[in-house]
Amino acid sequence: MAREPIAWTSRRRLLHRVRTAAWPVSLVVCFGALGLIWALPGMRRRSERKAARCTICRRHRGRARLFIGGFVILQALGAATAAYTAAAPPLLCHAHVYPDGRVESEPRLQDVSPPRTWGIARDIANASTTGLALLASKTAGMRECDGPPLTVTFWQPPRVSGGGSTVGDIFVAWMPAGEEGSSFLRGAQGFGLAAEGRGLLATEGQQYVRYGPNISSTRGNEMELARHESRHTDQWAIMTLIGGPLAFPAAYYADGAFFPFSRNHFERAASLSDGGYTAPPDNLPAPLPGAAAAVGVVLLLVLRRRIRWFSRILAAGRTGAIAHQPGRCPLHTTGWFHHPEQHRFASGEAPRGGPGLSFRDGAGP
Repeated sequence: MAREPIAWTSRRRLLHRVRTAAWPVSLVVCFGALGLIWALPGMRRRSERKAARCTICRRHRGRARLFIGGFVILQALGAATAAYTAAAPPLLCHAHVYPDGRVESEPRLQDVSPPRTWGIARDIANASTTGLALLASKTAGMRECDGPPLTVTFWQPPRVSGGGSTVGDIFVAWMPAGEEGSSFLRGAQGFGLAAEGRGLLATEGQQYVRYGPNISSTRGNEMELARHESRHTDQWAIMTLIGGPLAFPAAYYADGAFFPFSRNHFERAASLSDGGYTAPPDNLPAPLPGAAAAVGVVLLLVLRRRIRWFSRILAAGRTGAIAHQPGRCPLHTTGWFHHPEQHRFASGEAPRGGPGLSFRDGAGP
């Protein structure tokens, strides 16, 4: 009986060590290299001090941990899906499927895949995003085929894919075509496998079914589109390494709000001509009102507390910077430009309703 408390203490110590080691890894998974900033010992101690003094900081800290934990689990699920797909790749895109069940592959597109070392590195960096995109595509009822340079998901017949978006290492051909026959190549008759018995399938007297989305009209155009989307995959990988899986879509949308379509800097970096874009007459901003307003609203929501805190600094200087309400840090103290008991909080005198707390030791915003 005397050894039970020791065993319990050992378990707690082990769990503490595991949490301590897992926290930096979780931050990197969620926020890339930038996550290492929050993993620094000084940042961690600062967060603990603020949580001990501010009820809202403590609440936000708990919610952040739940979000990060859930996000890590989601990323692990995506990475496992990507690994499973890599171990059992689907049928090659644009394979010729004949009525008798024969499958013949077209010559692989040349000069569209990255160098082997970088290709492996970006596959690893994008693994979680790729797997989640593949799961979402399958849930929506899409089929997949193997590139190169990317895995492609596309609608089953009779729906026709006319374009799409790169998500990690997956090209999701979700856009509908302008007309049913617009994406057929000469000699191709429809989509899908001949054995599926649905949609536009090869029958006796027809040549073959060209399996895949068949977005491009020529092999040369396919090569250009493959290079364009491969560069987007590079962008996904680099941004993921820097800021996590959500960094690229956030940056792409924010840029597209002010530089839309062919003005988008990510599209220009991936080659407008290869992507089928018409080059704009200039690269000046041409904001989309709705998207730009959405970006502005998000920024205001994220920064509203710091803007409020800064308003008190403008009104009262250093006194406004350290003034706070009971149980709150200066950042989460309510009131714009001033509040009724600001002078009492700044002096450390206990305000009505509770003791005063000082954030002069650097635990403020």
